[in-house]
Amino acid sequence: MRIINCGLMLGILAACSGQAHADDNVTTEIHSLKAKLKELQQRVDSEARKTREGEAQAKAVQLPASYKALAADPCAAGKVCYKGVTLTFGGWVDLTGVYRSRNLASDTGSVYNFIPYQQSRNFNIPETRFSARQSRFSVLAEGNADADTHLAGYGEIDFEGAAQTASSVATNSFNPRMRQLSLELDRSDLGLHFLAGQSWSLNAPTKSGIDPRGVDAPGVIDFESVPGFLA
Repeated sequence: MRIINCGLMLGILAACSGQAHADDNVTTEIHSLKAKLKELQQRVDSEARKTREGEAQAKAVQLPASYKALAADPCAAGKVCYKGVTLTFGGWVDLTGVYRSRNLASDTGSVYNFIPYQQSRNFNIPETRFSARQSRFSVLAEGNADADTHLAGYGEIDFEGAAQTASSVATNSFNPRMRQLSLELDRSDLGLHFLAGQSWSLNAPTKSGIDPRGVDAPGVIDFESVPGFLA
């Protein structure tokens, strides 16, 4: 009986020892899995932090105003855009009525040295006429070579030209006249502006700063403007 009892006790002890060893293995595996999970969580947090830092840096970058406008509105209403070049068309069709108490035999432009004296026949003849010669058409082409180099070309015509064949007796044969035609180069990083061509001179008053197309010209019908205005 003692031998049997000892055998039973040894069996029980062996079973308990095996069970304890199995529990230790499970505990070790759980700790290992927790450690791996923690490592993966740290990696995810690190990647998320890098992503947030990159987004913050991208927002902090200041783009040029022209690029911002391009991103907001690649081609504004009323303009024509083609391969990075923006075209802006302008002008109007004019119909002007002219009345003079002295006949200058002139159009909408008053030629002051043609004003007749009393001994002239035209001194007693009034003058009335209509004209569309001040109709004007213009085009502005703009483009950016890079973030700091801006290019522009501007052309403007009217019909104030008067060749030898010009006449309004039978048909209106007054020819087009170039008012402005110029090329511009701006360097925003250096604060430099270059213009070549025909444009308003620096004697002409401008609306803001120095702007070759922003001349504050008198609002008069007479295309000869007013005495004292230098263009």
